[in-house]
Amino acid sequence: MNTSETLLLSNEPLSDSETTITLDILSDESSLRRELDRKKVLEGKITYNPKSCHIFFLPPAKRKNSSVFTPDRTKWDLYLIGFPFTLHPAPGERYYKALTCFIELADSQATAFDLFPKHVATKIEETKSYTISPHFKIAEMEVELGQISREIRFTALHPTITAFGEGESTFYWVYKGFQEQKEVIPETKYALIVLQVLRGTQSIGATISYEVDIARRLLGAWRDKESTTDPHPIQWDLSEAKSFV
Repeated sequence: MNTSETLLLSNEPLSDSETTITLDILSDESSLRRELDRKKVLEGKITYNPKSCHIFFLPPAKRKNSSVFTPDRTKWDLYLIGFPFTLHPAPGERYYKALTCFIELADSQATAFDLFPKHVATKIEETKSYTISPHFKIAEMEVELGQISREIRFTALHPTITAFGEGESTFYWVYKGFQEQKEVIPETKYALIVLQVLRGTQSIGATISYEVDIARRLLGAWRDKESTTDPHPIQWDLSEAKSFV
């Protein structure tokens, strides 16, 4: 495989630039004396960079398999979007128990035809390769199936990850720890979307937000605290997409 055809998605933190956006993970802290006396506590940070998104146009299949549903390409366009975000280490005696990444598309007619990672229960190393199947789903690479040639690799995928909302305009990924690894590892994580939009759509807007379950050590005991980021808009320019083939 030519390395130019390999899309390597690294866990390394996204580099800072003029287009980097930082979202504060905040929780509400109320006073013991006055329930209404609330303040925001910083529990961590998430950064993303719209310029770091990978956007590819998925051309129509040369041969249509009538036994498998695929969108009518005279009406719909399909794009692969790779959306990276960096979860930074939690400050102090804290760790992330769970993280949910929400994406809500501004156009209700636009939907997620496929999402990835969909279900990761064990660690997956870089040796596994993925691509777009002839039915426009993200699948493990098998050359004999006639898949589109470009290769997708992750440095590593850490469990557990579950995606929800396939076929809808609002979708999300849930990252959780497990018995051997209680912490959601701070790193750059990639959410992949096969985006279905009306044919000729030049750009698509979305809102990104996060919910985070924080474990904090207080008085010798670990206590859970729910926290969130403010929603933030993002715009994907589909007109500049490269072809995935």
